[in-house]
Amino acid sequence: MVGLGHLQGSHIHGLMTSRQKGANPLTPHLAAVGILTLTTEHANTFFKLMDDRYGRKSTLVTTNLEYEQWYGLFNRKELVDALLDRLRHHCTTIRIHGESLRTSTQNDT
Repeated sequence: MVGLGHLQGSHIHGLMTSRQKGANPLTPHLAAVGILTLTTEHANTFFKLMDDRYGRKSTLVTTNLEYEQWYGLFNRKELVDALLDRLRHHCTTIRIHGESLRTSTQNDT
């Protein structure tokens, strides 16, 4: 699992080169998209990763944000339009509603 705040050029380079070498890396899980403030480099790296994997490899993205809220996260309409176009074209969106399991676990102890 990779937090989007930790996604740097070296991470994306490793994922891209492993695909180019024919390796079959585990499906990356980009966790908690939208929790941290993203730099321009993070946004660009995330887009490059999604663009490279589009139509070729699976990627798991978890977030508390609705798709419309991504525009505020990335602050670049053209990037979000292209990113959501790629993500939503072959994706399955699962929305989970209810209380946090972490909260209920903490209250039980």
